[in-house]
Amino acid sequence: MDAERRQIITSIERLKAERNKSSEEIARLGKIVHGGDRAREQIKEQIKEHAAGHEETLAAAMAERDALLAKMKTVSEEIKRGDERIGELDERLKLFLMTIPNIPHASVPVGTSAADNVEVRRWGTPPKFDFAPKPHWEIGEGAGILDFEAAIKIAGSRFAVYKGLGARLERALANFFPRCAHSRARVHGSAAAVSGELRLPDG
Repeated sequence: MDAERRQIITSIERLKAERNKSSEEIARLGKIVHGGDRAREQIKEQIKEHAAGHEETLAAAMAERDALLAKMKTVSEEIKRGDERIGELDERLKLFLMTIPNIPHASVPVGTSAADNVEVRRWGTPPKFDFAPKPHWEIGEGAGILDFEAAIKIAGSRFAVYKGLGARLERALANFFPRCAHSRARVHGSAAAVSGELRLPDG
């Protein structure tokens, strides 16, 4: 799909360049055909130098202009079809890319379930309880701050909709951390900055 898309884009750019050049030529020929008596007299003087007849030149200009107009009509139709095809390919390519999962790091082991995950490091000591603790998703759903059923309808499994106090907590955390970063920056005499998403290869 991508190869076809690139090929069509190159072809369309060539056709558009040809159309632009032909439009200038059509305008020039139009001036010859519809330029009026003064222009015709000037052309007649130029024609004398080339030993060509005035009427023959006008007829040739009209024929050349008409041929270019007909050709440009065909070119415009080809450009329209190409643009439509590119739109179709863009949509198919977008849908295809959405099906490609994120590529894991080479160090990630291949597995069939979460049981195959490898623990890389651990910070602190897990607390011990004298009861069976509930997982966070059960606590959140029971507290009414997480809605998994709504999330499944919207985005599928492994997502949650934060609602009520859960939504307020999510927004509070999103505002809290940048404020902490700004405060630390002021303490250390520096300033917060936001950079672009791209960088140079050796940047």
